[in-house]
Amino acid sequence: MGQLQNVSWRTVGYSALGTAVAAASVIAVFNSDGVHPTALTSNAATKWLVDNQHHNVVLVDGLAGHVVAKVQLDPETDSGGREEAVQGAGGAFLIDRTQASVRTISTSKLQLGTPQTVGLLNEKNAKFDVGPSGLTILSPDTKEASVVAVDDVTRPVEGITQSTVSRIAFDGSIWLFDKDTATHVSVDKPREVESLRNGVVQTTTIGGRAVTFNPSKSVIEWAGGGTVAVDSIANASEAGLQEPGDDASCVWLAVGDNLDCIGGNRIEQRLVIKGLNFDQAGHACQRRQAEGGGVAA
Repeated sequence: MGQLQNVSWRTVGYSALGTAVAAASVIAVFNSDGVHPTALTSNAATKWLVDNQHHNVVLVDGLAGHVVAKVQLDPETDSGGREEAVQGAGGAFLIDRTQASVRTISTSKLQLGTPQTVGLLNEKNAKFDVGPSGLTILSPDTKEASVVAVDDVTRPVEGITQSTVSRIAFDGSIWLFDKDTATHVSVDKPREVESLRNGVVQTTTIGGRAVTFNPSKSVIEWAGGGTVAVDSIANASEAGLQEPGDDASCVWLAVGDNLDCIGGNRIEQRLVIKGLNFDQAGHACQRRQAEGGGVAA
């Protein structure tokens, strides 16, 4: 089974219990037999996953907890379990890093498109995500990016600059953070450079907007927007920003059992989830151990 995606703090805040139940159901359904491809309409609750054990791409209903459909992969092109399925407003794609190839996944026809070679996938630190225009692939090391549409047309993204941290936002645009600037790049718009007053420490994206958090100053900063002091939150220096998420009026900041949603000029909402016990320092330490050393992103 492909790796489960990181759950955003927004998802945790709204459906912590439901997410856990759905995740358990997803694990269970991969052991079932007799699932047949089914025609279906668009459903925001569905997710494509790769079942490498059975060499299938599987469409799972995360709310109901069952397999909706599956597409058989070609056993002769086994990539050793490195295939990944990603999806978004611009469609669904099957990524094979070993072969540096991209295939579209047709939800309506339940079939895979022709493999298309995209050399950027061979780059060590390449990252990708899906926005309305298609699959965005970024290689921050070589300062290159491309967008692959569902019709297999690939377009280069101009204006990729040096960065210490980079993010692909949910709208498919790219944010490049370096020192005291945040550069916004999109395939259809000119490059924009925003000044950051509080430096680059933690970063995330909300829709197409970038947000940074400086724990030492206890300040949330919206790139090109306002700053909000969060020193009223207990142990704010140990807090962590949510994973990139869709557009919203505020960004979640987690510490201990508390989730605070910070808007452009104030703290808008607070939730308490017993047992969350989030600690950014401990979380980062665990990631460094899992990755075999180095600094966690």
